[in-house]
Amino acid sequence: MAKPDMNKLLLFQDTIANNLILNPESPAIISETTELSYKELINKSSAVSNYLIQKGITQNSSVGIIADNSIEFILSIMALWNIGAVPVTINIRLTAPELERELNFAGIKFLLTNRDVDLCDRIKICMDEYASLTQQGYFSVDMHSSSPALIMFTSGTTGKPKAVVHSFNSLTNSLKIGLTFFNYQSGERWLASLPFYHIGGFQIFIRAFLTGSAVILPDEIKNEFLLNAMYEFRPTYASFVPAQLNNFIENGIKPVDSLKQVLIGGGFISQEIISRAKANGWNTVKVYGSTETASLITALKKDDDKINSAGKPLPSVEIKILNDKGRELAINQSGEIAVKSPTLFINYLNNEEEYKSKFIDDFYLTGDFGHLDEEGYLFVEARRTDLIISGGENINPFEIEEVLLSYSGIKEAVVFQLEDSKWGQIPAAAITLYEKISVEVLQTFLRERLADYKIPRRIFYLDELPKTPLGKIQKEKVKEICAEL
Repeated sequence: MAKPDMNKLLLFQDTIANNLILNPESPAIISETTELSYKELINKSSAVSNYLIQKGITQNSSVGIIADNSIEFILSIMALWNIGAVPVTINIRLTAPELERELNFAGIKFLLTNRDVDLCDRIKICMDEYASLTQQGYFSVDMHSSSPALIMFTSGTTGKPKAVVHSFNSLTNSLKIGLTFFNYQSGERWLASLPFYHIGGFQIFIRAFLTGSAVILPDEIKNEFLLNAMYEFRPTYASFVPAQLNNFIENGIKPVDSLKQVLIGGGFISQEIISRAKANGWNTVKVYGSTETASLITALKKDDDKINSAGKPLPSVEIKILNDKGRELAINQSGEIAVKSPTLFINYLNNEEEYKSKFIDDFYLTGDFGHLDEEGYLFVEARRTDLIISGGENINPFEIEEVLLSYSGIKEAVVFQLEDSKWGQIPAAAITLYEKISVEVLQTFLRERLADYKIPRRIFYLDELPKTPLGKIQKEKVKEICAEL
């Protein structure tokens, strides 16, 4: 196996073409039912590009993709890039109102999907059509490494949708900064163990294709299917959120011997889980990053004794800790984590003002809080204090509060996170009422308006919510009260 040549990692399509020349018959995608070589991947994505042009998609079009992890998802991304269009990935777990909100925000006219969704006046292109496509095309578009390559929604701290825009540079640089640490080689295998509509999952197939490796597609992203894929196809790498790893450990499952490293990120992970993973033979690499940083920017090896840290910044990444005035703090002092990295996003869609407000001297203000120790290890103490990260899903509590308050019987509502051994965190809500409401009625109301992972797992009924003299709800005091119930 050879290391990828970083001098040849330019546009994504250029690298794929290079892999085709060097290893045309090498596997690019492996699943229970199909195996595509790099040659077949190129040819098929070219045919899909031709089909999408016939449907009316042109260069610079923002095109929605709502699909589970599949060959069709990957072909859609590559086909859109061939013609200079920009994919907008959308969470498949959204309700119809949530989906409509995001489509409106991004101005999406076309949606590529393999699901039954109501799109009103938008043009739905069914991915099932891809199987019969054979007519390829030649595509000449004016694209650069700095061109927009991906728009990905992420939960912000206001009710307004937040969509992160990445360039080809930021996506490919995410691989480059990790090469020395992870020692990626060509011909390896990556398990697609996270949803492609999240940055951690999306970067799985990006890393694989940029290094001339293969992506393993399980039938579903459930532990039983991941386990089957690990035993049958023997991946080299996998990425898990803490809940996935914890499930394997709880069931006494040990890794296959082909598994070189397992990346663990996507939220809070306890020292206990990492320790038990070590004891069970899992070669875990704890990582830290976000949608805005194009996935991981720090990493901690399995044998490192600073188990509570998120590791050190990867090459070309700088991290500072800033106070509330934007001044750098000393070692071991806690403040906001600020990041300078070649992997950083290039804008927030339709919100350049917020994008600009997130930077000080080219350092991105993450909204997370922590400190650096004397050896340069990052310790994350609070992850976007209001944001809830449950099983790898980012949940905006303000969105849930808005839905709760739309119910006529609810007077006040506040949503917060509770620590959970399985999911890392779970959403919880405290409410005061105008009139009595049964739990069953309230849950039904919420299920009709929110994706299942956003529905509070615990609801506390209080007589009143503690507030500041200015009338602001004191969330931490609410949590303290609820902890006693």
